[in-house]
Amino acid sequence: MEKFRKELVNATPQSLYRSYLLGHDIWYFREYLKRTDHASQYDRMKNLMSDRLNIHPNNIAIVGSAKLGFSITPTEEKCFSPFSDKSDLDIAIVSSEIFRSSWTAFLDLSEKGYLPGYKSVTSNIFRRFVSLKKPDHRSVFFSRVEWIS
Repeated sequence: MEKFRKELVNATPQSLYRSYLLGHDIWYFREYLKRTDHASQYDRMKNLMSDRLNIHPNNIAIVGSAKLGFSITPTEEKCFSPFSDKSDLDIAIVSSEIFRSSWTAFLDLSEKGYLPGYKSVTSNIFRRFVSLKKPDHRSVFFSRVEWIS
């Protein structure tokens, strides 16, 4: 974490991205699960998700504290907090098809008056992502087995 903090001040965003966010070195598999085959475990996870979601494995990535061992959330109370038993795995999925389908599902829920967290959902959409952290299973899209398994 200290190395990252120093590089955060001196390195370019591109360099930080390449050094810390790309690649198969996932802290969760390497340190938390103590897997010696951590890179191949990460590949297996991505391939399983890729098959289920019908997207390329390169469009799936573990991010956040599971990737680095500490959070880089830009809030004072969470930034640099270590991964713990209470942490979750944040997985980024890059897919315009899934984005459009989830947006449509959120719109359908909203039209039916079922959209708790409306402000958060719309804020995320306008920042060009959606969160499926707490999918609303009243929607056929969010009830799909791919999100549950």
